[in-house]
Amino acid sequence: MNAWYDAALPDDARAMAHLSAFLATTPDFGLSSSLTTLSSSPSSDDDSAIQAKKQARPKHEIEILHAKHNELQRQLQLLQLLRAPPKPVTPWQARAMRQAEAAQRTLQENSRLKRLVSDQRKVLSALERSLRKCPRLESPSPSYAEDTTLFQHLLQQQFDKMESEWIQRRLYDASAPLRHTTLERSPEDGAIASFRFVAKMSAPLDYKSMAQVFWTHKTGLLGPSCSVHRTIDHNIVYMRELARYADLGVPVMETHDCFGRFLEPGRVVMVWRSLGQGETITPHGADHLVGHRWGWYDAIFELERRVMIGS
Repeated sequence: MNAWYDAALPDDARAMAHLSAFLATTPDFGLSSSLTTLSSSPSSDDDSAIQAKKQARPKHEIEILHAKHNELQRQLQLLQLLRAPPKPVTPWQARAMRQAEAAQRTLQENSRLKRLVSDQRKVLSALERSLRKCPRLESPSPSYAEDTTLFQHLLQQQFDKMESEWIQRRLYDASAPLRHTTLERSPEDGAIASFRFVAKMSAPLDYKSMAQVFWTHKTGLLGPSCSVHRTIDHNIVYMRELARYADLGVPVMETHDCFGRFLEPGRVVMVWRSLGQGETITPHGADHLVGHRWGWYDAIFELERRVMIGS
């Protein structure tokens, strides 16, 4: 036994020498580390243990987080298994849902068709009124002494043209608000020769009050260039305007307008028309340009206002 030990001792010593030489290259097992460990006090050993514990803490925390994640995932799977599955829709329920959706679409389509029918009825009513009017022969112009009859005749002619203009401009089919302006230029120099303005508006106002505001604006709130030449009655006014364009270097434009108002059930219509040189009470100036304009204003009970102005 002793002989074997003595014989094996040199080999073990050589092995330990090789192992010590290999571990000497690492900071944890080197000579300096061994000397530091041997020369350190008990407090140094405690500090090393605390430092090693701190280095091992992140790994421990990661393991705790993994375990917590696995536990939460297991609870989620358990809750999903315990949740009651959604009840399947029965054929009768599916059919009822389809019928409700179809009924809603039908109501919407019905409302749209009603609006279309209402618009078409307005157009047909306007056409019927136009067809029922008997053609009138042109009567000779009244004498200047009969001013009231003259202006009533001219305004009635202008009023009779309104329905045809509404149809031609498609105001019955149009939806408010609508504003449209058309300009006509001279082929010689491209200057504006005339313009047309068409509008359709809705307002939350009483149609009579709105018509009164428009009448006051046209006959009362006049600028310095316009004046009421004569008031025939409370529904007919004769006005005269002198427009000066000094910057353009053109003569004064003189316009004589006859402005009238028609009161009908459910609406108020106002029309205006310029008078020619053979229709005015007083003649135009010799060196003045003669202006010409016409238009209609229709305030109806349905809170709509239709306006057409031409010049």
